[in-house]
Amino acid sequence: MIQSSNLTVRRGGAPLISGVSFTAGAGDARLVALVGDVHFLPGLLTGAAELSSGELTLAGISARHALQGGVRLLPAAGLAWEDESVLEGLRWLLATLRVPSPRRVAEQLLRRLDLGWHARAKPSALEPAERRALGLHALALSAPRLIVLEQPLDGLDELRASWLARQLAEVASTTPLLWTTEGLGTASHLELAQRGDMAWLRYGALLSAGKAREVLSGDSICLVRVAGDGAALTQALAARQVTLERLSHSEEPSDTCAFRLHSAARSALVACAVETQTPVLELSLIEPLGAAQT
Repeated sequence: MIQSSNLTVRRGGAPLISGVSFTAGAGDARLVALVGDVHFLPGLLTGAAELSSGELTLAGISARHALQGGVRLLPAAGLAWEDESVLEGLRWLLATLRVPSPRRVAEQLLRRLDLGWHARAKPSALEPAERRALGLHALALSAPRLIVLEQPLDGLDELRASWLARQLAEVASTTPLLWTTEGLGTASHLELAQRGDMAWLRYGALLSAGKAREVLSGDSICLVRVAGDGAALTQALAARQVTLERLSHSEEPSDTCAFRLHSAARSALVACAVETQTPVLELSLIEPLGAAQT
């Protein structure tokens, strides 16, 4: 569904991700969650971000041509049409997508989502979850190769996130979906992610990719950010047979560096940080989220 090879993406000259390679959604997977540093993807699709090197394909199509090749994008704000009523705007959208009998289908879709009473209202009367659900179902009716959803559950309370997650799962039974989120912050995020594959990116680098349940049930991993280049800390840990894996390999100068290490090595990290006088700016455990909520 999504595959990257040595992918580097920039926006405004600043790297969003650097040298990332992964595959997610192979085989019969119909849901893929892209977690963490995800803004590069809608940026690439809309032209707001620049592909500096490498390649990204969606459903076998280069990301640079995906929107012309049958991939649909649902922005975080949903698909809105402020100058028309909900019904007329939805009818127009379906007609644009070349869905037969667009008015009849629009009325059916509103009734199906229990939004018929909003038919003559302005789109501003809809909640964000409702806008996103209408946009999702409308795009699915156009028989796309893939729908990319920009942070569909982010910013919603648990009740609305749960409702929208059910809509995503329903559509995914017939249409492949790739959805993004900055984090698995609610039970609905986690439950939806565990239905398929996921790729987790942080600090512009890949943390893990594969079946979500396997990614979330593996050994615990710590994210570490330190001041400076971390060279002395890395050497001190290596002397203790502890591996500190650098996440970003950018050659650009930076005041900080990000790493990951096994959670069991946290005490060694602290000892070596004191020994080498390396300031630790962040130390967070990323994996147990799945174990804690399941």
